[in-house]
Parts: sequence; structure tokens; C-alpha cells
Amino acid sequence: MAGVPTPLTDAARELVTRLASFWCDEVYWEPPTSTTPNRWTAPVLNVNHLTGSPLTVALSESYPQGQEHPLLAATGVGRLNAKVQVVAADSTSARLHSHTAQDEYYLILHGSGTLRMGQRSQPVTSGCFIAKPTGPDLPSHIVADQGEPVTILDMEVYQDSRQFLGGKDLMNYADQRELVMTGLGWEGMVPLDTLQATHDVFSHYFEGYERHRDGTVTARPFPGQPARRDDGSDQ
Repeated sequence: MAGVPTPLTDAARELVTRLASFWCDEVYWEPPTSTTPNRWTAPVLNVNHLTGSPLTVALSESYPQGQEHPLLAATGVGRLNAKVQVVAADSTSARLHSHTAQDEYYLILHGSGTLRMGQRSQPVTSGCFIAKPTGPDLPSHIVADQGEPVTILDMEVYQDSRQFLGGKDLMNYADQRELVMTGLGWEGMVPLDTLQATHDVFSHYFEGYERHRDGTVTARPFPGQPARRDDGSDQ
């Protein structure tokens, strides 16, 4: 019937309640009376019992095998991207990667495996806390190579709060040798082998040329810019 609102699912009701609880001291599911319970909910989750909440179950269904549990969406607040991830035996937490827009931290909650970071590897087990700074020098991931799953609390801290709303990031996938660009209006992938040193750009900044996929250039005059002085052999 037109005009009749669709009832909220249990997961949606929990999300609305958590969002409202961040801003209000009292939250009611129906008009309050003297016996109506206040549904205010603290932004607290127990990472050992994530499957007990309709909201966390619903959010986790969008991930393979329900093995990732996003925490910030479940609490309704925050600009930190945090999740609990269960890495299956003989699998990895992610590609070996780094970010340009965020630091990343891992806390091993259960299990044991191997941390790959940059050119080095070392064993990690329950209780290990790992810090990965922004930048391409220390790409990392966790490998569950000890015959058991590894449960990780994964926390990504944005340098700019706008990053949470779709800001730009460059991810270096070191094994695949790919540079992936993400963010609003910024989606693409560049093979790392095509990257050129920036000194080449700035030493010819006011000269005209076209750069090709293989890194070579062709001199071309543009308005106000004479053709480049060389054929690209100084790269």
C-alpha cells in the first residue's frame, strides 16, 4: 500500500540506533512513554563475538566467506578504517602493498604466520602489533603459512579526514609491480616499470613533448613552449 513505510530489518535498526546514539543521549524505537526503554548504545564491540550482531553479520556477508568484519560501520562512527579479518590457512591478508594516504597497523589476535615487509620476512604470532608507515618503502602483508588461520585486527589511519569520504590514494602492489590509483575521479593502474624519474619532467618542464607508454618521448612544439631539446635519450 502506498505511503506505508517498509519495516527496518534488525541490521538496519541496529545501524540507525548506533548512529543516533553517537549524537543523542536517548534513543527510542517508538514514541517514548514511562515504560519505553532507552535504546542508547555505546560505540563498543567485542571483536571475539562479532557474529552475534545482526549488523555485523549483514556487513560481513559482502566479503568472501564472511571473513572480514568492518568495525567502524558497525559502531556507526569514526574516520579510522578498522576491520577484523580471518586469513584462511595458506592464504594472505592482502596483496603485498603500501599506501600513500594512510598508515596501517595490524594486531594479530589469533594464530601464527609470516609478516612480509619490504624485502624481509619474519614470523608473527598472537599478540604481535605491526606498524606500516605511509609510503612505498615498506609494502607488507600477513601470510598464513603455518597450517592455521590467522585473525587480524587491521587498522588504516588516514592522514586527511577527507580520505574516509573518497580521497585519493596510490597503492603500490610490489609483487605484481602495479601502481593503483583510487579515489573520487581517480581510478586506474600503471605498471611500475613504466614510471620515470621526476628529474626528467622538471628538467624539460617548459618544453614541448609527448610521452609514450614505453617511456620514450617525441619532441613537439606547443603554444609558448618550444620543442624539447633532445630525443629522450637522457632518461
